[in-house]
Amino acid sequence: MSPSPPNVFAAVHKGLRQALFGLCTFLGRADDAQWREAQRRARDVVRFIDHHTQAEDTLLLPMLALRAPVYFDRMLKAHNSLEAAREQLLEAIGADGRALYHAACTFTAAHLEHMTDEEVVHLPVIHIHLSTDELLKFERQAAELPPVEDREVLLGYMLEAMGERELETFVARARQSAPAEALVAFNRVVAAARQRR
Repeated sequence: MSPSPPNVFAAVHKGLRQALFGLCTFLGRADDAQWREAQRRARDVVRFIDHHTQAEDTLLLPMLALRAPVYFDRMLKAHNSLEAAREQLLEAIGADGRALYHAACTFTAAHLEHMTDEEVVHLPVIHIHLSTDELLKFERQAAELPPVEDREVLLGYMLEAMGERELETFVARARQSAPAEALVAFNRVVAAARQRR
């Protein structure tokens, strides 16, 4: 029996949900003294979502354009449809806490629906049209796309959102394949994520 093809959305989407929920929770509690921190967190989450979208747009969608053009078109339109909520959130960063809180909730709701659509509707199509090797290559390239400092924060969100067994499997697999020079930073991120769980 051949192994199941990789779910290229599972871990990163869990991490993005963790970041989005954390942002909304923080903004709901924040007072005026925490305004700068609120702005920073909102900018960070937008940047992390942008990294993920860029990875899909530049690495995944070109393969789908050749093999499943209907789904390529749907995913591209879905990404474009999220732009209004993104712009609203960026504008609210320059407004006030109430506007930022509501914009972050709207942004989160739009992305929750989008991520579920990718996982439920698009992933089975991706599994039909792309090989396991191609999907594993996409995962590796997507992980390397953001700047190192953003990679570490994104990884932290992903690890925090995983169940214990999933976390152990992910960490063991990563330690086997990661270059030696990356393991120190990786182990630091894992330790920090475990403390926050």
